[in-house]
Amino acid sequence: MSSVNDQIIREFFELQGFLVRQIRKHVSPMPDEVEESDFWIWHPGLAAGISGRKTSPSEAEIRSIASAFIFVKPWHTETFTTGVIENDQDLTKRLSSTLEANDSETQSWLQHQPRNILIVSNLPKSKAAREKAIALIKEKGFDVVLTFDRILSRLLEHVERNRNYQRSDLLQTLRLLKNYGLVRPLQLELFESSKPRKKRNERSATKKPKKK
Repeated sequence: MSSVNDQIIREFFELQGFLVRQIRKHVSPMPDEVEESDFWIWHPGLAAGISGRKTSPSEAEIRSIASAFIFVKPWHTETFTTGVIENDQDLTKRLSSTLEANDSETQSWLQHQPRNILIVSNLPKSKAAREKAIALIKEKGFDVVLTFDRILSRLLEHVERNRNYQRSDLLQTLRLLKNYGLVRPLQLELFESSKPRKKRNERSATKKPKKK
């Protein structure tokens, strides 16, 4: 049975029109590799890689990728700062071993110089720190970096309340959370005031009395 992380990745790329195959299906005895997965994706009909080769592409640019290897680092409580990336010796090793070990069947599908996509939990919030982290990831051999919050946001936008997703436990769960109002509308965060809200007793104390 695939993990929730695998389902999230698969649903996201299938939504973009990709065929998705999991490269490594076995579970490693090493505890730090249990939740890490590798995939390759192929977009039928595309004969060229992503235009511009941006590290953080838009959704339209993601759909223009012909083929790619996907490397997942689902450390959901970890922010991938430059320090974390520098200390993660597994990144480069895992990339090279996967590219060397893929079978002839995979190679026959990946005819257009596949991209290397890394999916992580979170990147630093500040623009400068985020750009440094992405640059360091790119130095390690990855072309594109995506985060789980971006992927989940897109899946939530795609899910409709009045549709039944019986063939996908993940989409069905997201649909139920959305239907019962347990998911906060993402667009509201853009318009939140930076000032802290006053408590009810503070508002009532400053409220002017009505004239009789």
